[in-house]
Amino acid sequence: MVAAAACLGLLAVAGPPIDLQDRWGRSLLDRGVELVDWDGPIANPAMTVTVRATERLQAPARVTIRCEKPLVEFELYSTFGPEGSEKVVFLQDGRSAVSFRLRLVPYASQASGPLELTVDDANEHRYTVKVPWRSVAVPPPPDPMPAPPALNVVASFDQDATGFLADPRVRDVVRQALWSWTHYLADPGFDEVPAGSQSSWVFEPDSFDRGWWQPIAEAYRGFHLFVQGIHSPLRRSGGAASSHPSEQTIRGRPVGFRRSGTVILETGGNYNELGWQVLDWDVDAWRASNQSAASHDLYSICRHEVGHALGFHRVHPAYARLAREGRFRGPRVRKYVGYAPAADPTEHFVGTVDPSSGSGVFGNEYGGLFPRKRWYVTKLDLLAMADLGYGLQNRDAFWSLGCGDVRFRPAERVQTARAWGGVPPYRFRSEGAWPSGLSIDDQTGAIRWDGSASSSGSFAYSVEDQLGAKARGRVTVPKGVSALSPRPLRAQSRTRIRRSSAWERSRDQRASRVSGRVRPGGA
Repeated sequence: MVAAAACLGLLAVAGPPIDLQDRWGRSLLDRGVELVDWDGPIANPAMTVTVRATERLQAPARVTIRCEKPLVEFELYSTFGPEGSEKVVFLQDGRSAVSFRLRLVPYASQASGPLELTVDDANEHRYTVKVPWRSVAVPPPPDPMPAPPALNVVASFDQDATGFLADPRVRDVVRQALWSWTHYLADPGFDEVPAGSQSSWVFEPDSFDRGWWQPIAEAYRGFHLFVQGIHSPLRRSGGAASSHPSEQTIRGRPVGFRRSGTVILETGGNYNELGWQVLDWDVDAWRASNQSAASHDLYSICRHEVGHALGFHRVHPAYARLAREGRFRGPRVRKYVGYAPAADPTEHFVGTVDPSSGSGVFGNEYGGLFPRKRWYVTKLDLLAMADLGYGLQNRDAFWSLGCGDVRFRPAERVQTARAWGGVPPYRFRSEGAWPSGLSIDDQTGAIRWDGSASSSGSFAYSVEDQLGAKARGRVTVPKGVSALSPRPLRAQSRTRIRRSSAWERSRDQRASRVSGRVRPGGA
């Protein structure tokens, strides 16, 4: 107890033996960690931080980073469960530094709390440093794009012969899985599908080898999905688009999508007979498990199979065109990850990790960089759907980093550069040569001008986000009288005062000549 108290006293006087820094080396001990929570059920972007030894560390040392709430995930290896999350790093000497990524689970807006960093050093002393964290939103662009209509997906449960879909909780999970896609995908303008003109394959309740073509009786616009249960020897679920009889059209022209499909859910579990986890999708992420020796998260599997039916299936002509020679060659995806990711014969993006979130993308959900719990849709999944031909909703995950120009007026001394989109927090920097009378705060974007005429002109600045994206803007400072030349200002001020006093005396003289008049307002 005495040793612990002594360590706390030493920490207060000498400072902490470690520092927690952002990707640019800025300390987060006092400022805290800001983590972005994107809108909706999408894997959130991850922020890189560094635990760095200071000269006060008695190395080697172990640092344990904990969050008491199951809201923050640390890059593997780490743990994530009902009592929060934890990661351990080791600092071998006084110059050591270890970097890793962390992120919020979805639906953590307005959440906050402490990160507790416990240092156990070579002299068997223990220090505890608490760093605040909080959820932040992405600043919106000044002129947001108009919201397009969401993709309409009509789900039908009436072909389920197993009774699995009769459970209202299961139906709710299916609807949640559908919404995980339609919250981000927009209708590109599909024509209406006439009643009775489209059919989908429905499987026998005990086999993937037998079934029939089931006509869709109602007219609809968008995509129709039969959702059914199955209990087969394969013990797996599936999702498929319908190859019968025709494609989606826009103003009568085929556009590469099929018009309907089927999602098949194994009633006994996923590759086992352990049943399903039917969980609340927005609060139970830490409970979700998709490992072979456990019951699987129904939401995760259903969301994945819906993705096959909507786009990631070879019977969609658009997918067949882009997934050639084992690679997915969509332009948005290639720009996002820098290459054409592998796409195997089962329509999975094997080995690919989403750059923003660190999650394994569609078909690589077991291969992400974070604890492998719930399978959320990733930004790459949605960009791939857009490459196939779907539109995208105006969501913050798709807002590009941008910044505005700044223009000073002669009397202004402080302006703030505005940045939006991307993944905050940002770093602001001057570009090129700036005069000594002009400066920019790298964290807030506050630009200060000392009023000197020598600082006039137009100057460039840049803003960078957590993922390395950059945008550039300009600062314009007007030509004016220098604030460092006080004499002309004082002389001008005295002249204005004399004129004002003379005018006041003249006014008083005029008023005395008419003093006999009644003054407005009475007494």
